Amino acid sequence: MPSFSRVGRKLYKIGAEKFIPVHLELGGSDAGIVCEDANMDEAVPQIFDAKFCNNGQICCGLKRLIVHITRFDETVQKLTTYIKARRIGDPLQEDTELGPLVAQRQVDLLKVQVEDARTQGASIVVGGREPPGFKGAASSLKTRPVSRQRS
Repeated sequence: MPSFSRVGRKLYKIGAEKFIPVHLELGGSDAGIVCEDANMDEAVPQIFDAKFCNNGQICCGLKRLIVHITRFDETVQKLTTYIKARRIGDPLQEDTELGPLVAQRQVDLLKVQVEDARTQGASIVVGGREPPGFKGAASSLKTRPVSRQRS
């Protein structure tokens, strides 16, 4: 059993014994977290790099971003501005910041994921289409904030 599973089980047990609701991120779906007091000027480039390193084709790349509700709109706006300023192009050119996906199957998978996100209420705020002359796409989705109320 991986160590994160043992530790997760122990933390979940401690929470249960104290009647504390627990949500654990135990790997496999790398998350970024934007806290209420985050410095967005520092966070935005780090979020971009975590998501789009190797054009997002990396096993430990950012898969989802959890944002404090009071910072949601600001985070979307700043990430949108930052992403729009990136250069999409030929990966052999030094000024390229985003290149194509590695294979058509990756493009097809991304299209399915984008459509699935749309059906669940996400809206595209950047990209969402294949750049001309490429077999890949750079896009970013905006989902609605989720509030969880305890009963």
